[in-house]
Amino acid sequence: MNKSLIFSFLFLMSFHFSFGQLPGSKGFRIFTTPTQYIFKDYPITFEKIHNRHTFGITGSFRSSTKSGGEARATGSGMFGGYSSDNMRNYLYNAYTIMLNSKFYPGKGRSFFVEGVLFYRRFWFDNKYVKFEDMGGKYSFEGTRTERQNQYGFRLQCGFTFYILKSRKTHPIFEIYAGMGPSYKETTYITENGMINEAYYDYKKEFRTSWSPIFNAGVKVGFEYLKNGL
Repeated sequence: MNKSLIFSFLFLMSFHFSFGQLPGSKGFRIFTTPTQYIFKDYPITFEKIHNRHTFGITGSFRSSTKSGGEARATGSGMFGGYSSDNMRNYLYNAYTIMLNSKFYPGKGRSFFVEGVLFYRRFWFDNKYVKFEDMGGKYSFEGTRTERQNQYGFRLQCGFTFYILKSRKTHPIFEIYAGMGPSYKETTYITENGMINEAYYDYKKEFRTSWSPIFNAGVKVGFEYLKNGL
């Protein structure tokens, strides 16, 4: 079985069994993240509320919208920033699984501190792609098959805003920002093409890397409370 599928299964099972150990739920929330829509990524988050804590899971899937052509990326360095800008590269299919936990230190449940653990996979198969780094450190042109597995953690802060809070079911939205470390495994296969001006019938590249990640966004959704908090 593919390693990414095994990891995704274990990730979901850890969430399931952790939920079974939590005290009684006070309600739940369902969110989406419109700031991800610009990347053609449409996440859905489900959170259970436990007094001043929430525990949630997010899932999203993005289908590729490019069959081939020129790939673009920002920055330079190893692979010319190519492997660090996947969300803007629409050659990729992608899915994401996230687990999160919020803590509200104040009684009003406005300001929160949140930990986010995530796994993201990018891939495409047998597409003719051309790429050239702005700094000239990495380039290729040929038939490519790619796999990227990303594992990471973020610590972030934000604010929750409530509309018609007196009702059991009411709209909410959040703003947040944070950062953390990310580990990535990348596998690139090039066939009948060029890599850095050298021709290959078949070339497989594998790299691992650590990098910081920065994230900010807006979530919108609704909250249901059983008896108020």
